[in-house]
Amino acid sequence: MNQAKYFIGTYLDPLTFLTEVNLENPKSAHKIIRTVAVNSDYRIHITAMGGLFLPIPDDLLGRRENDLGHLNLDYLNLQLDFEHNSCRLLNRLICELTLNGLISEAATPSRLCVGEIHNGHVSILYPSVSFKPSYNLAPFDSSRKNEEDELMWTSLNSSIEIIYKVANLDLATKLESVSLSLPAFIVTAYSSFSRYHLDTSLLNSWIACEQLIAHEWRKYRDEIENKNRLNRLKDTRTYTAAIQTEILLTAGIFSEDLADRLHKARKSRNDLAHNAENDYPSTKNAMEALRELLTWFLHEDISDYEVPSSPLWFFEKPLLNI
Repeated sequence: MNQAKYFIGTYLDPLTFLTEVNLENPKSAHKIIRTVAVNSDYRIHITAMGGLFLPIPDDLLGRRENDLGHLNLDYLNLQLDFEHNSCRLLNRLICELTLNGLISEAATPSRLCVGEIHNGHVSILYPSVSFKPSYNLAPFDSSRKNEEDELMWTSLNSSIEIIYKVANLDLATKLESVSLSLPAFIVTAYSSFSRYHLDTSLLNSWIACEQLIAHEWRKYRDEIENKNRLNRLKDTRTYTAAIQTEILLTAGIFSEDLADRLHKARKSRNDLAHNAENDYPSTKNAMEALRELLTWFLHEDISDYEVPSSPLWFFEKPLLNI
């Protein structure tokens, strides 16, 4: 693809520096530190400040009008399709980061911003509607200095190591073979859990689990030669996710521990959907079911993620006298 003039992208959220940044030179936060190919057409540029940007085709830039001087809706739809496809590509990378331990919110159209690249640095032209990180680094403490007495800020995460581990996006690419939307559901499940948005996490984790169960069910079903039986097994009203899980357990495809977690996660999802009931242990079990299912499906150890504890319970004396 030819060098593009403009780029569309988002930032990891929570905002994460992926390498050391010199605060006396704020531009260092926008330096491109890694480029990852997401398919044969697009590469995502990753900045030190956790920016993820991919090129906008020249033929999709700007506003176009029809012969009557009205907005060309066909052209607008092409632009909107590109936005959604960009989010899918960005979420493929964010999913790979998530499975390696770097949690972030999913990319959505409202979180996209537009920039251009000069001398290996991204310059933001149009910030996103819903997520506006401080591009000038003003909120961050600049009191820390390195051995050379230069102002620096270092991420609390060893994130740069993860960035170099995800070069081929092997895990997310395999998940997209199940469903193009699967990486985004996984990202949302993990990011919601990390922020204690339990209901959102439970729903997204179960949706991801059910997509993987259905994928394995289709593989199992398609090996059956008896046409009449095959047609019966295609009836999802009879062969629900619960029945599919039991048959996959009986066939030796799922372990008893995994099947048990999946059944509990499904019940928790039903309790939330029908009775508006949910709690931390139920969501934690659903997340663990997802992690175990991903580990089994991908043949890789997937990072676990615990909700951070409140700092309120670690003080010997009350902070406030009321």
